[in-house]
Amino acid sequence: MGFKNMKVNFTFADIALSTSMEKNRAIKRMEEINAIVDWTPIEALLERTYPVGKSIEGNRAYPPILLMKCLLLQQWFRIDSDPELETQINDRISFKRFLGLSFDDPAPDHSTFSRFRGRISKKTMRRVNSELLNQFAARGCTIITEGVAGSCHTSEPIQKVYADKGYFGEPNRAFRAMNGIADGIMRKATGRTSLTAFEVARNKAIAKIRYIVEQYFGLTHLHNNASRARFTTIAKNATDALFRQFAFNLRRGTRVLAT
Repeated sequence: MGFKNMKVNFTFADIALSTSMEKNRAIKRMEEINAIVDWTPIEALLERTYPVGKSIEGNRAYPPILLMKCLLLQQWFRIDSDPELETQINDRISFKRFLGLSFDDPAPDHSTFSRFRGRISKKTMRRVNSELLNQFAARGCTIITEGVAGSCHTSEPIQKVYADKGYFGEPNRAFRAMNGIADGIMRKATGRTSLTAFEVARNKAIAKIRYIVEQYFGLTHLHNNASRARFTTIAKNATDALFRQFAFNLRRGTRVLAT
């Protein structure tokens, strides 16, 4: 079966609209992303674990990288449903340009997006996130990891963990010491002792670093309904959360590197 050939064959409509596309801000932003991100290893990761497109029989499937980019558009432009995503792709020049579709190529059917989500595993999305963050790290974009167990998104060894007062306590101190990880956990007053002036100042210094991570949670709760589960199964929601992180990191990281 294989995958559909998505090579763009420009139509008269594409040529006629080329001048207006040069002034389209959405197109410029997505061209910045394509200029910074190397999609080839990400595409290879997706195709290696994607269970569709390997049979010689039947209709050709949409490439998983194209479907992933469709869902990125859904996140970035806050499109509530898959049918609306299909409509927007058919309607917007900038979307088709980002996806590599010519003006007269139809969008994938909305049911295709739902099936794609079910076929991409949590493990694959972790690898995709890791690949993206490693690309950013190679270009000098600092990665800050939250939590005491470490990051599953990067192959780089963890030097220091930054975490809020909820992680304060002996178990996490022991875990850090056992793994040679520096302490960036905020201190918390206990029933027997109060924080010293040094500990208060230290907490404030850590907060200035942690806000970068906290900003993600605030923005996704505010704009992407991250406070509510979108799907009825734990597996699908876990994959959706990783995909939401990928969309956020991709847009924010490329914006930082572009400037």
